[in-house]
Amino acid sequence: LALGALFSYYGGIACSVLYGIGCQKIASVIMVGSEVFQFGFTFFLARDPRFGIYGYLAGVVASAFLEGLASVVVAMRRTGLRGRWGNWLAVPLVSAALSGFCALFLRRRLAALHMGDTAAVLLAILAAAGLYYLLLRIQGVRPGRYLETLAPADARARGGRLQGRGASGGLSKI
Repeated sequence: LALGALFSYYGGIACSVLYGIGCQKIASVIMVGSEVFQFGFTFFLARDPRFGIYGYLAGVVASAFLEGLASVVVAMRRTGLRGRWGNWLAVPLVSAALSGFCALFLRRRLAALHMGDTAAVLLAILAAAGLYYLLLRIQGVRPGRYLETLAPADARARGGRLQGRGASGGLSKI
C-alpha cells in the first residue's frame, strides 16, 4: 500500500496541474482509466485463491503507478517541464524506504519487549516520521522552508494569520 500511496500522490499532483492548465478532460480520462484498470486487475487477481488480498494490493499499486506515470508524462509534455527524477522520486523513495524499514524493525523490537501493540505502532510511526524528516534534511530538502512558501509573502511579513478577503479585496489579518 505504501507504493500505491506514493504513486497516487504523484498522480494526484500531476492531475491537479492538468486541471490548472485547462486539461480537465485529459485528467479525467486518466483518473477514470486507472480506476477501470484497477477494477479489472483486482477482479481477476483477487478472486484467484493463489493471490487473494495480494491481488487487490497489486491492483492498487499497478493502477496508481499507471495513473501517476500517465499524468506526469502528459503534464510534462503540456507544460514543457523537464523531469528532475532524483528530486521527485529517488530522494523521497529512499527516505520512505529507510523510514519504513525503521518503523517495521522498531515495532517488532518493541513488541518483543512486550509493549502494547498500539503503543509500539505509535512509537514506530513517530520514529519513522522523524527519520524521514531527518533523511530529507540530509539530502538537501527543507520541508519547513517549503511550508513557509505556501503562505503569501505579505501575510508572512505581517506575522498574522489569514482570515480571508476584506472589502478592499486584500487579505485581512485576524
